[in-house]
Amino acid sequence: MGKHVARITALGLTLAASAALAAPGVASADTSPTLGGSCESTLQQGSSSGLTLDAGAPLNAPNQLTVGLDSSSRNTDGSAPLLTLPLGDTVKALGIGQVPLVGDGHVQARGAHLIVAKTPRIGDDSVDPRVKNFHWGDMTRALFEAQDQGAESCVLLDREGFVTEGPGFNVFAVTDGAVATPDRGALEGITRLSVAELCEDLRLPFAARPVTAAELRDADEIFLSTTAGGIMPVSRLDARILGNDRPGPISSLLRETFWAKRAHGWHATPIDYELASAA
Repeated sequence: MGKHVARITALGLTLAASAALAAPGVASADTSPTLGGSCESTLQQGSSSGLTLDAGAPLNAPNQLTVGLDSSSRNTDGSAPLLTLPLGDTVKALGIGQVPLVGDGHVQARGAHLIVAKTPRIGDDSVDPRVKNFHWGDMTRALFEAQDQGAESCVLLDREGFVTEGPGFNVFAVTDGAVATPDRGALEGITRLSVAELCEDLRLPFAARPVTAAELRDADEIFLSTTAGGIMPVSRLDARILGNDRPGPISSLLRETFWAKRAHGWHATPIDYELASAA
């Protein structure tokens, strides 16, 4: 019988597994979680070994098996994500990654809940944070902190106590109408650059400079920027409630302006779908 190769990543944690169908409806595996890098989860029909991934995994169809992913990963509705893996004679590869903090309509409306993590951001003498990289060990550990405290995500500080970034997003503090974002320890994100452009258009003071943890905690408003989610306001940081537990006026203005401009093609590349389908 053929096998199906899958790479499964949850909250930046890669699960290395060699899984098998121990019996109809049961998936078992030799599993060893590792931080970073790439590993493979191989599913094939045959003998049993190791730990059970999902003892109740049903065979949905003769050639499909549904298994639950790592329990630390959750869909936006709180349910555990499932993965349906076909069994056949063709070896295929697929990638499954944790969705960046975007939030459903409820989270967008009330603002995200964050913590300042105790886990420090890795130093730039080890990994250059200005470019995309596969090091997420510190982010993953900080996300577990956030989960333990009932928050949706986290902000990491460097070892000198300055704000860097969060898992998949840049961070902004608004104080007395001025917007500031860290100039160190953070990805130089495209949406971060778009925020700077929006602030210039809206005549809002903007600076990329060192931001202390104290400044972030005392800010009038906090918001985040991501490629997938645009601008995400924050309504709670640690035990503090910002803006009556709702997005602040500047965060809301930037978010609304961002999506209004995007709807009119701002920083977008048109796609000729007819040409693409004909290729």
